[in-house]
Amino acid sequence: MLKSLKLLSFLLVLFSTSAIATSFAPVTIKKQISEANGIIVGEAISVNSERELDGRIYTRVFIKADKWLGANVENDHIEVYYPGGKVGDEVYKIMGAPEFIVGEKVVLLTKKKQDKNYVLNLGLGKFSIKNLGRTQLMVNQIFPNLPEVGQMKLDNFFELAQDLKGKKFSERFKNKYELNIEKQTTMRSSSLSRSIASVESAKEKERNKLPDYWLVIILGVCGVGYSLFRKKSNEV
Repeated sequence: MLKSLKLLSFLLVLFSTSAIATSFAPVTIKKQISEANGIIVGEAISVNSERELDGRIYTRVFIKADKWLGANVENDHIEVYYPGGKVGDEVYKIMGAPEFIVGEKVVLLTKKKQDKNYVLNLGLGKFSIKNLGRTQLMVNQIFPNLPEVGQMKLDNFFELAQDLKGKKFSERFKNKYELNIEKQTTMRSSSLSRSIASVESAKEKERNKLPDYWLVIILGVCGVGYSLFRKKSNEV
């Protein structure tokens, strides 16, 4: 009886969790921009899964948009979807689907389908914004280290997108409080970068001093040896 219950529990878990494997070929950011209906730069406010009319589970991400191009943004917010998620005990997982963290700053390339905005090419169309000192870099979750596919300076991305689409980005009005927070964040990132650089510089100096230290010791030993040699020579 106990074995039957364990088998039943295993089967329930097996059938309540489904996964689809996905393989990706590198697609340049430039090509994705050309394919996209919309481009959104903003912050993930909420992430929720739900079952759609086709019976499949989709995840809806509520984005507070800072900049957008070609997307239908209302009151500075927009909903973006991607397949997969969890509803109750049922999990529908697609490997390579975009992953979001509430509060994360992102760049999204989207495709319109049945009046809804979907992340283009699953995880390929989602980039996280990283601060490197005063530079902002967008990094892809699938190919984070592949140039022209997985990373680009945010300013360069804006220029490229506007050039390809022939339009300028719309921008959300930011109050003084928001601008001050962004300024402080940039200053902290810049300060951290300088601190790391200073530590590395100090370590490099120590490494450079080490040979000089040993050189002094070697020269000192040589001097003592030479003195002993002369002393013995004089005695002879």
